[in-house]
Amino acid sequence: MPASEQSGGSRVQGKDAEATFHELAEAEAAIPEASADLAPEDWICVILFWILAGVIFLQFLTRYVLMMLCFTGSAMAARPSRMPAGSATSRSRP
Repeated sequence: MPASEQSGGSRVQGKDAEATFHELAEAEAAIPEASADLAPEDWICVILFWILAGVIFLQFLTRYVLMMLCFTGSAMAARPSRMPAGSATSRSRP
């Protein structure tokens, strides 16, 4: 097939594609936009959703904060300088 026929074919397809694009754009522009009318119960659900999301975030955060406090406290309590003088560990040291 000669090159002129191949390029001519693509031009026809290009014009059809442009026409189709414009038709679809006009059809989409003619569709009215949906309004976001929210009833009071919708607002209540939105507020409850964000309250629950906040509670879950705080639970997640405090879990790891408490874990770090426990590990830090146990490390502080296990230091030799914190042991009472009459404990079993102080007797085993030279």
